[in-house]
Amino acid sequence: MILRNAWLCSAAILMASCTNANFGGEGSNKPAERPKKTPGKNGQASGSDDLQADSQTQFVPSSNAIQGNNDKPEMGTLPGDTSIQTENGETKVRPCSAPLDVPGTANPWFSGVATSAVYRYSRAKHCTDTFSQDAPPQVTFTHQYCLQDDARLYFNISGQISHGGETSGADGGTMTWLDPSNRYGKSTIQAPINSLLGVFLDDNDPTPQAEPPALVFATTESREQKEQKPLLRQVFFIGDGKTSTGEYQRVVVPKGAKRFFFAIMDSYEWCNNTGVLTGNVMWEPAP
Repeated sequence: MILRNAWLCSAAILMASCTNANFGGEGSNKPAERPKKTPGKNGQASGSDDLQADSQTQFVPSSNAIQGNNDKPEMGTLPGDTSIQTENGETKVRPCSAPLDVPGTANPWFSGVATSAVYRYSRAKHCTDTFSQDAPPQVTFTHQYCLQDDARLYFNISGQISHGGETSGADGGTMTWLDPSNRYGKSTIQAPINSLLGVFLDDNDPTPQAEPPALVFATTESREQKEQKPLLRQVFFIGDGKTSTGEYQRVVVPKGAKRFFFAIMDSYEWCNNTGVLTGNVMWEPAP
């Protein structure tokens, strides 16, 4: 969606709050088009907007994120095993999920929350973001070890997303922030609009939890990382899963992770985005 004057704090305060963010972690009816918004300083929207976040029904944990029940990797080479290029050269990987469609409406805030969750913006012109319409897809893993602590994951991503004024692939387009208001216990993030995001959760309701530090992917260097180690509930950039030179980028599963969600980068009104990204997860056996 297009950048908008929808922020609850000034750009200066927001940037100050993200100064210490660790890039790698640890530490309906749709209108034909929408009027284009103008980015503010540093790629953020300026001004303010009222937002109401509702999550009133009892939290119900998501269904089991593991399709298989084997917690120990099978030895040797299995059907589907392949090799990819990483910074370490040719790397053996194993598929960990079937291809999963991620619609442009996939709002990261709704990851793992109660089904009543709603975001209402006083300046929203076209629709309201709701769990029932805009919840992001949860990945179902084919093997339990794919989501074990410190497991090393890679991603195959394709497709395009449009927010009404800009269409792009999984690496996204114009830089923007997630709104710095209540995010149901998840961090904010600065990343290109339309890009693919990810977030790990445990089995608990994320809503009352303290938000992790924000991650900032405003530079090419930050998006070209060879490896990321996000925290639980810390929204991170995936993009197309590769560097500009075609090497696959690794993400290390945080301790205690039980669920993983794909989502799309936007600032508000995911509800009238269009397009689909398709992604699947691959697992690297320990050396």
